[in-house]
Amino acid sequence: MEIDREAALPLTAGDALPETREIDSADVLTVEALAMRTGISGDEAQELLDRLGNDRAAIEEAARSLKAKRGS
Repeated sequence: MEIDREAALPLTAGDALPETREIDSADVLTVEALAMRTGISGDEAQELLDRLGNDRAAIEEAARSLKAKRGS
């Protein structure tokens, strides 16, 4: 049986999120993934994680808002 690679890939960034809906602020790869997914810098992502804790929804909303304010 052949694996359908397209079907195995997440459709959106949200589909690839862990079930816990929490972010580990000490994990560099997690911080960088947040930055890439939302279009902010790694430092900005770490600052949001430090300020907002590990609530993924609040952090991603704040990250997108930050990017929108910058107009980039």
